[in-house]
Amino acid sequence: MKEELKNILDDVETELLNIQTWINGNKMDSNVRYLNYYSVIRASGTIEQVMKSMIYEKLTENASEETKKYLEINILESSANPSTGVISNYLQSLNKNWKQDFDNYLQANNDKKSDLNSLVKLRNTFAHGNSFSIGIDTVIMYYRSGCSILDNLYQIIY
Repeated sequence: MKEELKNILDDVETELLNIQTWINGNKMDSNVRYLNYYSVIRASGTIEQVMKSMIYEKLTENASEETKKYLEINILESSANPSTGVISNYLQSLNKNWKQDFDNYLQANNDKKSDLNSLVKLRNTFAHGNSFSIGIDTVIMYYRSGCSILDNLYQIIY
């Protein structure tokens, strides 16, 4: 994976670990649930941005300025929850072999697939005004699974 994207993922993991440390030292604090909500949004949003950046960068290699602008609007500036189904649909519209390789990876790594989809579901739950009771340890586990899926996605498209 490109260093810039890897650094983004690593920085967010560090941030999540710092939040975990604070929560573990302040378990009864009323801010814990808000930090968990923030962590879900931060983790899911970062995975979404890195996923879209990877696809955008691949598609804009040697592309015209017009094509780059079109892809910027339709990929980078679009909203797309990074569920495995959404990623697979992106790949289907670009390269059927990429989609097949990605789906094969998910089939062999169903735990990671489930984790990422759970993270996205939590984000949507909170975004629609509902609460959840998942803790920071689970958020970090889901995030790491998402990062692993992104590593594989990068290998597939590059």
